[in-house]
Amino acid sequence: MPGILSFVENIDVLQAVLLIIGMVFLIIEAFIPSFGIFGVLGILLLLLAIFLTAKTFIEGLVMFLILLAIAVVLLIIAIRIATKSRLSKKLINADTFSEKEGYLGVQDMSAAVGLKGKSVTILRPAGKAEFDGKILDVVTKGEFIENEKEVIVEHVEGVRIVVKEIKEND
Repeated sequence: MPGILSFVENIDVLQAVLLIIGMVFLIIEAFIPSFGIFGVLGILLLLLAIFLTAKTFIEGLVMFLILLAIAVVLLIIAIRIATKSRLSKKLINADTFSEKEGYLGVQDMSAAVGLKGKSVTILRPAGKAEFDGKILDVVTKGEFIENEKEVIVEHVEGVRIVVKEIKEND
């Protein structure tokens, strides 16, 4: 069979085994993190099979492109099978954590602005302060506040509660 696909006649059992094992190693590398060991072995086996089979550079290039296309198709098929299987349903958590079910990601503390309390630890600039019997993590704008000093919540940025010391002359 002359032509660009003449390398098909040259494929022996050894080359076929090398091609199959190389493809299997590439698929294994896609699913099992092995720091590239299976991927490198797969590529080396495929290149060895191409080297043993192809008689010219063009035949080798055509074989490489065909193997690349086959590897992409096999990878797509393997990924689709893996995502639809029962194993993936056990590995992937499909539960949602909603507020309706009682889960809160971040508590809204914006109502605490203006609240007065007392520092429980030294604020340099982060520490703890007590407000209405509740101890919260707070920060200052950089100033140092001693323990047991009166503080007031200036503003809230997400979970960051910014306080300042209440001076006697304020």
